[in-house]
Amino acid sequence: MAPEIIVALIASFISLILGVLNNQSTKKISQKQNEIELKKSTIDALDKRILKLENIKVQISDRESNVVKWNSLEDRGRMAAFYSKNFKDVLKISHLIDKTLTDKLNASLKNMEKHIGNEKMRMKIDYNEVLKDLLEMSRLNDLILIELGKELDQLESKVTKIIYH
Repeated sequence: MAPEIIVALIASFISLILGVLNNQSTKKISQKQNEIELKKSTIDALDKRILKLENIKVQISDRESNVVKWNSLEDRGRMAAFYSKNFKDVLKISHLIDKTLTDKLNASLKNMEKHIGNEKMRMKIDYNEVLKDLLEMSRLNDLILIELGKELDQLESKVTKIIYH
C-alpha cells in the first residue's frame, strides 16, 4: 500500500476517534450543565417558599408583639380579629404546611364566624363557648409558629442537600 493511503487512513481513524471523544465530552458537559440548572431552579423555588413562610412568620410575630394581654369579655372581638387575621394569612399558603393544621384553622375560623354572626343577629351567645373557642384559637396560633418553623427548617435542609450533593 502506498504511504499516502496509510497516512490518510490513520488520519481518518484519528479524526473519527477525536470526533467520538469530542461528542462524549460535549455530552457529559451538557448533562452537568443541565443538572446545575435544575439545581438552580429547584433552589429558587425552595427559596421562594422560604421567603413566603418567613414573611408570614414575621407578620404574626409583629402582631403578637403589639398585643397586650386580653382577658376580659370586652376583648373577645379584638382577640377573634387578631387570630382570624393570622389564620387567614397562613391559609393563603396552606399548600406549604400540614393539611391537618389547615383543617383545624378552617374549623376554628368557621366556629368564630358563627359566633360573630350570632352576635350580629342579636342571638343569645354562650360566652363560655366563645372563650373556649378563643383559647383553641390561641393554641392553634402557637402551633402555627411551630409549624412554620418546622417547614422552614425542612426547606433549608433541602436547599443544603441540593447544594452539597
